[in-house]
Amino acid sequence: MDLGIRSTVIDGVPVLSLDGQADLASLPQLHEQVRRFVSEHPGQQVVVDLDGLGYLDPVTVGVLIGARLQARATGGEVDLVCTSPSVAAVFSGSGLDATFALHRSVADAAGPRAP
Repeated sequence: MDLGIRSTVIDGVPVLSLDGQADLASLPQLHEQVRRFVSEHPGQQVVVDLDGLGYLDPVTVGVLIGARLQARATGGEVDLVCTSPSVAAVFSGSGLDATFALHRSVADAAGPRAP
């Protein structure tokens, strides 16, 4: 299955939605699209919606870590939407659920930020 990537803006927050399989085969496409997306929104909160993924290879989590570092360098942030138990397990198993803000929906992620 291919990786589908689309961007939208919800309540003023840029959202990048991923569908399909995020694995080694899709890594170059994922890296380029995420890097570009964060670059287009310097200093902003951006949301990456992982709910359309059937599978997230742990190696591709590095792309999201890089995106977070890239966003934070300009005062921005990357939040994730993740309700799939198998995808969430990649984050909890590696301890990255303490690094990324994991939300139950795009609306939650795009809502008011905690102080």
